[in-house]
Amino acid sequence: MKRPHLLLVNELIKPINNTKKIISEIKSTIDISSPKIVLYGIFSYTVSIFEIMQNEILFYYLDKYPEKIHSEKTQINKEYIGSSSFFIRKNLIQDYVISLNYNSIKIFMKQFFNILSIDNEDENTIDQIIEIKETRNLLLHNNLKVNDVYIKKSGKMCRATQDDVITEKKLLLDYNYTINTVNIIENILLSIENKLIIKYKKFTRHYVFKQIWDYLFKSPVLNFDDYFYSSGEIINLKPNKVSYIKRMVKNGFSSTEVKFLFLIFSHLFPSLSDKIFKPRFLNCYSLDHYSKEKYNYLNSILANYIEIFQN
Repeated sequence: MKRPHLLLVNELIKPINNTKKIISEIKSTIDISSPKIVLYGIFSYTVSIFEIMQNEILFYYLDKYPEKIHSEKTQINKEYIGSSSFFIRKNLIQDYVISLNYNSIKIFMKQFFNILSIDNEDENTIDQIIEIKETRNLLLHNNLKVNDVYIKKSGKMCRATQDDVITEKKLLLDYNYTINTVNIIENILLSIENKLIIKYKKFTRHYVFKQIWDYLFKSPVLNFDDYFYSSGEIINLKPNKVSYIKRMVKNGFSSTEVKFLFLIFSHLFPSLSDKIFKPRFLNCYSLDHYSKEKYNYLNSILANYIEIFQN
């Protein structure tokens, strides 16, 4: 069995939920009487938090699906050598996501949806995002004065002409354009969230924990469904299993199984762990090579993905 993907759908959509909260605050802050400087700031900030949200989703997702990274785009920098595998993994993903941002807006959006294995937004929505981002760039780099870069890059939704370049006309960025931008981005957030939930809805804590358990244990006496049930996001141990586990720890489970169980229970059910196990179970001398790999894998999950084991 391959190592399971440790994605949790609630964590995957967390950047979207955080961004939606900010947008809700923005919509309650501005109105038709808001000063131009406030509108400029809110407009730029809205576009930025949308970009940050996309990057955060990619960071999280690629950490769970690193095979989605194109190998020709990866390179281990010298400063990573000698670091832990977890550090190297994080930095490779970060470098890769940053490299995606150097592409055109249209290409980046396409890559974003392809990596996540969800349908892209419709062409009209993508065209709107392209124009919005180019307006943001024009605001930041040319004080909204129309130039050839904006004309070339803003695409089908371009709001200026070549004559505007000659006259150095400024693009209109008023309340209506700002609130329209906020609404467009909010709608895209909802669309992305819906697609991700549909695609990855099975990736609950219960599902991921079961995948880890099945990867670690092959014995018929350690069938996952015999031991656990879930209520919401909480993973519960069946009450009748406490005395059984305690008895099997003494005489039933293998020494390797006991070590794995000790690590899991000490994080998931710490109060029970003290009653069932003893510190000697941490001794690793009896582990064979394959079991040591699994032991290290489990320790890595507990160290870096503890949310899976937090009730």
